Amino acid sequence: MSTVADLVQLDDFQNIFSLKGKVAVISGGSRGLGLHTASGFLQSGCSRVYIVARSEGPLNDAAKALNALPNISPDAQAIAIVADISTQVGCIQMVDEISKTTDHVDILVANAGATFIGHMDAYREEDFDRVMRMNVSSVFFSAQKLSPLLQAGGTVQDPSRIIMVSSVADVVVGDMGEHGTYAYAASKAALVGPGVTLAMTFTMPESPRWLVRHSASDEALRILARYHANGDVDDPLVRLEYEEIMETLRADELNSATKYTDFSLPNNRPRLVLLVAIAIGTNWVGNGIITYYLSTILNTIGIRSTEQQAGLNLGLQIWNLILSTSAALSVDRVGRRPLWLTSTVGMLLSFIVVMGLSAAYDTQGQRNAVGLAVIPFLFVFFGFYDLAWTPLSYMYTVEILPYNLRTKGQAIFSVVQGLANAVNQWVNPIILDAIHWKYYAVYIGILAFYCVIIYRRFPETKGLTIEEIVIIFDGDRAKGVSPTARVVRDEPRVMGDCHSIRSEHADDISIKQNGMEGKSNGNVTASERV
Repeated sequence: MSTVADLVQLDDFQNIFSLKGKVAVISGGSRGLGLHTASGFLQSGCSRVYIVARSEGPLNDAAKALNALPNISPDAQAIAIVADISTQVGCIQMVDEISKTTDHVDILVANAGATFIGHMDAYREEDFDRVMRMNVSSVFFSAQKLSPLLQAGGTVQDPSRIIMVSSVADVVVGDMGEHGTYAYAASKAALVGPGVTLAMTFTMPESPRWLVRHSASDEALRILARYHANGDVDDPLVRLEYEEIMETLRADELNSATKYTDFSLPNNRPRLVLLVAIAIGTNWVGNGIITYYLSTILNTIGIRSTEQQAGLNLGLQIWNLILSTSAALSVDRVGRRPLWLTSTVGMLLSFIVVMGLSAAYDTQGQRNAVGLAVIPFLFVFFGFYDLAWTPLSYMYTVEILPYNLRTKGQAIFSVVQGLANAVNQWVNPIILDAIHWKYYAVYIGILAFYCVIIYRRFPETKGLTIEEIVIIFDGDRAKGVSPTARVVRDEPRVMGDCHSIRSEHADDISIKQNGMEGKSNGNVTASERV
């Protein structure tokens, strides 16, 4: 049997990264991955590492072994904290103990995990709940309770870090590899989404409009300056944007009694059409049938092995992650309309091929070569879906709504999306089981319809502020928009009855307001539109 001292790695971590002077908290730090992480942190320069676990004996042995290492900092110390962080009370106890010896924390590693192996028929509710509390609840509550210390430790240049130990494979492969670890697979998969969201919450800028509305105007001005003028709060463009926000919010105050019936007004009906179309389209452009019934689709083309289906699912999710991230980063360079059109037309063409190959497999003796040819086109289909429907579905619907209608508009979007998704989930399995690949023709028709509606009704919003986007829909009726804001870039902004806005100043916006003159290239990134 190896002792704790034997398990502690002694490596030259300085050549990988430096954590000089950092303070870290590691849950589940008495053994396994948590213990090795604590060892690496101390050898990389951490001045203090708090290891947290429930069992006092193994925890003290781990701290003793860590403190015996020849760590970089002469004052480096591993401190044992006995606490059950699967409960809020335990997390509060942990924070109280840590606060006795430090006023800040730089790194939280949420590593604690547990599993209970058993047959599904014999898996008890209390066992499932215990695993979920340790693997999911502990992560949230430890981050929540340590938040004040993490905020005290971070700076703009070097923010505090929260590291969640999860498993992307469990999202798509689940319990396939080791039978009986149902709760463990579910809980580790459950951390992926919240982890990404939490990371974005700590790093993304706050909405300048929200800050102005909540009496934090100076911070709003600094954010505008940081993203649009290299930090110069006196830049003419920044001052203009700030004044537009102030004027728009003042106009909203005068018209604060917004109602859902406001979407029936002529200038808001196009917005409502876009909201409903995108909400339905998120699951009704063919992606829903592939996402929820991939196993059924693979069965129809002769791929019935659980391992093969799980592997394809994993590969598809990795492919989606890469493509959707790349598309999201190109939104401000390419524009919204090109992405929407390329995405939807590409899905239409690839779905036609999928249907043709599936039909050939079914009608020509179920030849494996024909069935296997469907697989790359499933990847092609989702590649096109990822170009627009993944990054733009939520962002685009937010930026086309004025501030005073945004909450109600997003509520409409969520309700319509939920209803469309419910119909999708209940209807698809019945029809798929009855007519198989012939059902794909319905989605081909839907995709053709969306190609037309996107071409005719989706306006381009690239390079425009929220106040300038309002002009596309409201025209001269736009409230709180300065005359200079009506000079926008000369790009096609097709959308039915809405005003077409053009400018001779295609490359530059000339700004003249309150005696200030300056020039800007007029390009505004999506971060300002939040």
